[in-house]
Amino acid sequence: MSESTILPLVDEQDMPSEAIGAESGSEDEIVLRLLDCKKKERRGGLSFIGDRPSFSLWSFLKSAVGKDLTRVTMPIHFNEPLSFTQRLVEDLEYADALHAAADCSNSLECLAHVAAFACSCYGAALGRHYKPFNPLLGETFDAVREDRGFAVLTEQVCHHPPVTVMHCIGRKWKLWQEYKLETRFRGNHIRVIPTGMVYLEMGKHRFSWNKPQTTIHNIIIGRLWLDHDGEVVVNNHTTKESATVHFMSYSKQGSNFKKLQGCVRNARGEEKYFLRGAWDEGVKYYATGASASAAKTIWESSVKPPNSSQMFGFTRLAVELNEPPSPSECEYW
Repeated sequence: MSESTILPLVDEQDMPSEAIGAESGSEDEIVLRLLDCKKKERRGGLSFIGDRPSFSLWSFLKSAVGKDLTRVTMPIHFNEPLSFTQRLVEDLEYADALHAAADCSNSLECLAHVAAFACSCYGAALGRHYKPFNPLLGETFDAVREDRGFAVLTEQVCHHPPVTVMHCIGRKWKLWQEYKLETRFRGNHIRVIPTGMVYLEMGKHRFSWNKPQTTIHNIIIGRLWLDHDGEVVVNNHTTKESATVHFMSYSKQGSNFKKLQGCVRNARGEEKYFLRGAWDEGVKYYATGASASAAKTIWESSVKPPNSSQMFGFTRLAVELNEPPSPSECEYW
């Protein structure tokens, strides 16, 4: 996915009057003016909270063993009240890490913050065992989050195989990604293998990184839980610096499977910073040669809303994603 294929986020004719300046500007300038609009009040929970209905899971799954689950019609009991075009926006739950990265004067520290952001996408994974609805081909979702400092647009650009793209503009950065995945059901677990890449532009710096693989365990018997494994490699294509973060799978680490370990290397491949943490808690970094006790927190997972377990395990951002717009907003969008 290249910048030339990105659709405009907003049409100035459809903007609130307070967001329009005296002179028309570029798309980026328009979005930044939108981000300066007055912050709106947002809901703190779903309008309905209740227990999930019971159903026979095995009667469905026994016919799906070994199949690509993107081509299998799922019972609605598997779903949460979000489309995947919305679910992908949850990658931006901790966009503050990118805001902080943009303010770093040291490119290696900036890279450490970007690597922490790449890990933060999984901070809300615990308790999120339901499947988002498959978007229709051409379905879009957009959100202007003046409170979080970004505006985002997602679109379903391919149905089989499913491909969702996202373009986001922050105050000092742009992020876009092409999310593709492969899924396989293997008896009592499901394997999710992302194949798309994430790209970030921050001033003169250009970054890219991949995503780890995810396994959802105990689909049929036992309590659902998941783990991530693989390497996430973040490359700064401008400076040739890189960061590598290792996600530890349960099969390799046992009870410590949530732990993260990584490092930041300069253009010569020398380790300059170490990264330590857990994908459900946060990430810290410290310079090579320094004590781990001197580590500074880059990203820390936030507490989910009350009754989150009865709201599909939603985070605060997830609760707000499908909030119905106010009548005044409907006039503009």
